[in-house]
Amino acid sequence: MSRQTGYWNNMGDYSSGSGDYDPRNDWTEKHWAESDRIWEQAQKERAEKERVEKERVKKERVEKERIEKERVEKERVEKEKVDREKVVKERAKKKD
Repeated sequence: MSRQTGYWNNMGDYSSGSGDYDPRNDWTEKHWAESDRIWEQAQKERAEKERVEKERVKKERVEKERIEKERVEKERVEKEKVDREKVVKERAKKKD
């Protein structure tokens, strides 16, 4: 977990611990537990953000599809209306 590669500070930021001084050298189990807790919380927050973003993208896609279907339906109805008007005009010409 976070013990091998770095640690999570109290601000929720990850530190690689690179350099000459590694503050983890003096850590107790309490410090490690706190780092692990912060890491787990950050993982949960990231997962929640991803879930919310996926949901937003899905809603956006569904809305675009709905709008496109409405547009296609409007075009179809308009075309039918124009076709009917043409038929009516042709019939009127034939009667004359």
